[in-house]
Amino acid sequence: MVKRLAASVFARSFSARVSFKLRQWFSAGLDLIYPPACACCGCGMSQAGLLCDDCLSRCVPLSRPFCERCSLPFEGIIPRPFQCPNCAGRELSFRAAVAKWRARGPVRELIHGFKYERRLALVEVFLPWLREALLDERVANIEEALLVPVPLHNVRLRERGYNQAALLAQRLGEAEGLEFAEVLRRTRYTTTQTALDRMQRAKNLASAFSMRPGYSVRGREIILVDDVLTTCATVSECASVLMKAGAAVVNAVAVARA
Repeated sequence: MVKRLAASVFARSFSARVSFKLRQWFSAGLDLIYPPACACCGCGMSQAGLLCDDCLSRCVPLSRPFCERCSLPFEGIIPRPFQCPNCAGRELSFRAAVAKWRARGPVRELIHGFKYERRLALVEVFLPWLREALLDERVANIEEALLVPVPLHNVRLRERGYNQAALLAQRLGEAEGLEFAEVLRRTRYTTTQTALDRMQRAKNLASAFSMRPGYSVRGREIILVDDVLTTCATVSECASVLMKAGAAVVNAVAVARA
């Protein structure tokens, strides 16, 4: 069972690298050779790229009440749209950052596998979630939007071998018919943000991003794409660079919100 699942994941990872039309044919053939399995627990499924009912029931959706700016969720009842104290008390360069799920349970496990274990085929699991995030009223009307992934520093890119945000943005662009471009670069290597508070994260990311030479975003509506939203300090710093370069507006979508 483990070998069959590993072979299926490897084959689907290869499939994720080819063009959209070829991928459709390739995936159909894979379903005949390697029956689809739940992307989380590995149990048999009728269709690839899905979670079984049990794993899906353990996913925590991002639902109101949450901050209209950064989607930070709150307990209890808040009867009207609001901004959290973090957003209300600082300058932010993005209009809204949205996600479908909380980064908990199976969602957190899948993101970890995608980000650190080369489970690239999981991009197909995340794709419908990102497409649902694009339907959020805060980022609607994006027919001409440019999808821009949050960049990795070259050092980290060499270590990992891929930028998970770029894979997500490229696949989302294919599915939605939206332009995709890696217009940002990470110019300064930064330490991990995990153990830092809000102020430390902002300081850690200051001047860490810039525009790539030869790209223009003047007058464009930008959708930043990432795997997880945390304090949104990274999104805000990227958005600041894009706005200074002339972007009309910057929003962000991600698979999950921490």
